[in-house]
Amino acid sequence: MRLAALATGCAAALLTVPGLATAATPPTIPDCFAQVTAPSAMVLACGDGNLTLDGLSWSGWGAETATAEGTAHANDCDPYCAAGIFREYPVTVVASAPQTCASGRRQYTRLEWSTQAKPPPGQANPAGSMEMPCTWALHPGLAVKRANGVAVVSGKAWTRDAGCAKKVTLTSAGKKIATVALTGTTFRYSWRAPKGQHRIVARQTCGAATLFEATAVVR
Repeated sequence: MRLAALATGCAAALLTVPGLATAATPPTIPDCFAQVTAPSAMVLACGDGNLTLDGLSWSGWGAETATAEGTAHANDCDPYCAAGIFREYPVTVVASAPQTCASGRRQYTRLEWSTQAKPPPGQANPAGSMEMPCTWALHPGLAVKRANGVAVVSGKAWTRDAGCAKKVTLTSAGKKIATVALTGTTFRYSWRAPKGQHRIVARQTCGAATLFEATAVVR
């Protein structure tokens, strides 16, 4: 099976204080779109969607290793991916290697999936693994530029999905800077940043389990 290269493409936390991660916050794991706590579905082939997982039911989420049972949908790409058939396989999925990211959010950084089912003749077993570091970049963008004592923070490609907040919360060093309304999928905010270097974290929540996140550094 030929899977297109994964596009590098941050989701979710039960935040006790809006926009701030805490030690009690369950870890997230990214897929091609968002950071999610114990996701029920994941898109793993970001460029073309040729490999997805769904029906995931997790145990041990928040421990060093979490496991789930579910279903993989893998394009057999025969004779080529656009004409291929999506085949289903029961899979066991393992999330591991949790780390605390620079934003303060905990994230599983490795995902493995395997199946006992035998693929049809000529087809590869859909088992695999993926590293998902804290630097995994999802579609929201964040940029900052300091001039005359003011840091201009701008964002692009934030989601407009139903159920997601139409605003982005900005924090630095665990303190809230502002909550900024989105104009479509973008925003802009001017912050009179103190002297020195500061990391800004931008978060947009979608319910209790999913978030989009990006970080930038003011110098």
